[in-house]
Amino acid sequence: MTVEYHIDIERRVVFLRECGVVTFAGSREARRRIAREPAFGADFNQLVDCRGVALMDLTEGEIRELAARSVTECRGRLAVVVATSEQYGVSRMLAAHRDFAGGTEMLIVWQLAEALDWLGLPPDGGFLGAKSDGKALATA
Repeated sequence: MTVEYHIDIERRVVFLRECGVVTFAGSREARRRIAREPAFGADFNQLVDCRGVALMDLTEGEIRELAARSVTECRGRLAVVVATSEQYGVSRMLAAHRDFAGGTEMLIVWQLAEALDWLGLPPDGGFLGAKSDGKALATA
């Protein structure tokens, strides 16, 4: 899997774009690297674009663990943009586990504009509206 990300300090938001096959190890490692970035703030909102994901290769237990970790790694709002029913279903499972673990609000949508609006961001899409101006992580 590949994760591109950009941390926007001014707008206090982390933009992530995931592509390829999403795995537990890849997701965990990408989030660890992002959390170590000096500009990262756990209280920043996050916008995750899953539209480039081909397959989400995660078990229910792995989704539960990622959700538990995300409660401490993302104390702001979390918006996820999906393109397939599989992505929507996995994201719903993540949202349910986050909610159970005491996580903050999470929105799952099919349109980028809706996620941007919910996070109070301009409709231009910022990082996600451009090809890439952030960092790319290739993970397994």
